[in-house]
Amino acid sequence: MNITVSKENYLKAILYLKNKNGHVRATDVASALDVKKPSVSIAFRKLASENLIKVHENHEVDLTEDGYAIASKINDSYETFKRFLCSIGVPEEVAEHDACRIEHYLSPESIIGIRGIMEQAAE
Repeated sequence: MNITVSKENYLKAILYLKNKNGHVRATDVASALDVKKPSVSIAFRKLASENLIKVHENHEVDLTEDGYAIASKINDSYETFKRFLCSIGVPEEVAEHDACRIEHYLSPESIIGIRGIMEQAAE
């Protein structure tokens, strides 16, 4: 399975919206990602074909176990990078933007290393 940055962004948005609203629909994701609804429909078909999401008859969307695992990993990376950047004085809005870009490219080892630095600084 090829997980692209775009797919990761969709999965993370679904996770965020599900936690925030308790439900997710294509229009919610389109708004969150600032994309057109037809783009979301195409993405949802791909994600569903890869068993990462389930689209119900009422048009609500849920993450599958695999989709949830990927979304959680990306979200955890995002939160780690955002906290790290804010801790070194980067303004929150810039940290959010940069963390969203970084989350897709650093290795798990780098994430663990950054968390270690943050834990040491907190002691």
